[in-house]
Amino acid sequence: MLLKDAPRLLGSTEARRVAGSIESFEGFLRVRTLPVTAAAPRTVHVHRHCHSPIADDGSALVDLMASLPGVNAIDTAAGCCGMAGAFGYEHPGLSRTIAARRLLPALEAAEVVVAHGSSCRSQIAELAGLPAIHPASFIAGRLP
Repeated sequence: MLLKDAPRLLGSTEARRVAGSIESFEGFLRVRTLPVTAAAPRTVHVHRHCHSPIADDGSALVDLMASLPGVNAIDTAAGCCGMAGAFGYEHPGLSRTIAARRLLPALEAAEVVVAHGSSCRSQIAELAGLPAIHPASFIAGRLP
């Protein structure tokens, strides 16, 4: 909202200044050298949050995970998980239908999933029965 919507809706210098100073988590880390350890090789399925194409081209999280030593990052390219905050609780049938279309099939071979959104992580844990980890937690687990 602060990056794209506020400058467009408000049209103010202040909104543009704030937007110009915002950097995503993965954008911030992608241009820095992280002191991560080369842990045992691990395949990680990466589920991008619905907002990620707004902040960048949508691949920043996948690129960040792939840059970690020993990580084979697989982009689920699944789009919306179907939860979308309270939507999934208010419309559980539709939420599950959305997840079943692309997300759940994309996770069939997954062992662990890295995902930004708390709604996404809840949906993945509940419907796919997989551990869904925030990228910061995943990276923290690989720091010395």
